[in-house]
Amino acid sequence: MGIGPGAGRWLKKAGPAGAVRIRAKTARAVELATVMGSDSVDQAVGQ
Repeated sequence: MGIGPGAGRWLKKAGPAGAVRIRAKTARAVELATVMGSDSVDQAVGQ
């Protein structure tokens, strides 16, 4: 499964910023993408 540009931007910022629980947050985003569609979730994550 590939990630969209919004998720990519979030990951690039989250790691260096010291975000916690990245794996759990990513897993939740994948769950939401299953229900709501990956484009919607990718756009939200990128905000």
